[in-house]
Amino acid sequence: MSPDLFIYAVPAFLLLMLVEWFADRRDPDRPANGMSGRDHAANIATYTIGLLYQFPIHTQRIGTMWRPIEFLFNTPAHHRVHHGSNQPYLDTNYGGVLIIWDRLFGSFAAESEPIAYGLTKNIGTDNPIKVNYAELMNLVRDVRTARTWKGRVAYIVGPPGWTESPAEQPVKTAVPV
Repeated sequence: MSPDLFIYAVPAFLLLMLVEWFADRRDPDRPANGMSGRDHAANIATYTIGLLYQFPIHTQRIGTMWRPIEFLFNTPAHHRVHHGSNQPYLDTNYGGVLIIWDRLFGSFAAESEPIAYGLTKNIGTDNPIKVNYAELMNLVRDVRTARTWKGRVAYIVGPPGWTESPAEQPVKTAVPV
């Protein structure tokens, strides 16, 4: 097991446990004796299993797996597609453990051509804080500068790449019949 695993896994695990602890402390139904009836061992197990499952699927050494597993679970082949930045793979394969949800909601894509990894637009920094929050800051900027309330809502719930300005959107014209 790589020591780099612990550099990322331990802080993420501790953060999840801190969130769980705060949620438990703020629970209005928590009895005065502090025992809320929640099973912390189950929470720890769930977080650990989910976190540990994410590491082996980040590989290119495994091609496809047995078909029933490929149908139900997120496998390395599905997860490579999730990280692709070329057109057939954008906004696909969101499932962390079960890929069946992507199949049900229409966001599934199988690996069909070579994958280009990376961002669709370079953000010009290696700062991990800026890398993680650049898109959120772009969303906040777009919402603040939107001209209408409809535009503000559409930036938040609309499809990726949606814009309020008609010059940047593809023009759809009706074809006379």
